[in-house]
Amino acid sequence: MARKWYALGLLVLALALLSACAGAPPVAQTAAPTLSAPAVTAPTQAPNQAAPELEKVSVAIGAQGAMVYLPFDVAKALDLYKQEGLDVTLNFMSGGTLAGNAIVSGSVQFSGASLDHPIAAQAQGKDIRMVTSFTHLPGLTLVVRKDLKDKIKTVADLKGQKVGVTGIGSGSHVLLVYLMNKAGLKPDDVQIVAVGSATAVPAMQKGEVAAVMTADPFTGVMLKEGDYALVDFCTEADTTKYLGGEYQFTGMETTGDMIKNKPQTVQKMVNAMVKAERYVATHSPEEVANLLPAEVTGKDKALYAQGLTHILPALSKDGIITEAGVDNAIAVNKVFGSIKPGQTLNIPALYDSDFAKNVK
Repeated sequence: MARKWYALGLLVLALALLSACAGAPPVAQTAAPTLSAPAVTAPTQAPNQAAPELEKVSVAIGAQGAMVYLPFDVAKALDLYKQEGLDVTLNFMSGGTLAGNAIVSGSVQFSGASLDHPIAAQAQGKDIRMVTSFTHLPGLTLVVRKDLKDKIKTVADLKGQKVGVTGIGSGSHVLLVYLMNKAGLKPDDVQIVAVGSATAVPAMQKGEVAAVMTADPFTGVMLKEGDYALVDFCTEADTTKYLGGEYQFTGMETTGDMIKNKPQTVQKMVNAMVKAERYVATHSPEEVANLLPAEVTGKDKALYAQGLTHILPALSKDGIITEAGVDNAIAVNKVFGSIKPGQTLNIPALYDSDFAKNVK
């Protein structure tokens, strides 16, 4: 009897051990997928995450393709706006006056125009400030029609002629009136008409004007056709001769409210502008021409590169606005009449170079 109970006990123990051994594998098999699952699923989730929303910004620019506004085009081509978290709309006008009016009216947050517009705006009680310089020389050229070469040899010889500017009240208009004044001409001695920027070329070709004050690449087209430069503000020599030295012409402008309420947005826009200027300063005109689309350069990229070579000495490399350049612009505007006799001008409120200095 004792042997039976002993044998039964051994049988029960053997069954228990067999059951334990048989149950182990299923536990190990179900545990493994649980541990490895995060490593498999995590990478597939990242692409589905929503991209950060870009801040929308609108800009009015004095002319399409004009090299005195080149940083806007280069920044777009290099995708610098998106890198700064911005969705920028570039609105091209037929002259700097319209771009200046657009920012004064509040229809855009930024403009590409000359310093003449903040000066005029201040007289109207408006707070518009330049925050990036595009040029430290005017970068404009007074071009005369080739068939008048023997007749018009000095600015004084423009008397009785029709001369084109990009727009009435634009920077090209301001500079033309100043040159006339220095040559002893009165405002009504010359018929000044607005011909735009790109449309200045056909105006010269059709003989509608005797001369025109405009910028490259349009200047380059006229010079290639045989028209000649009477005054070339792309050079240090003529700028010093007529204006006394460095001259603040075009740049990016915004409102005092934008600087106060959205300084980060202003800084991002300035970052894009200065980085674009640095690119132009460190690459050949041919490389810049090839970077830009045909809608900016036109079909003849070699001619565009030639124009860029011509205006390059006038372009800013760092976006910083200088006191000397501003002072000369103010002197010219006094002659033009933007600043009335006895008017007190708040010069520090015309520009702010801190943003350009902050670009890393």
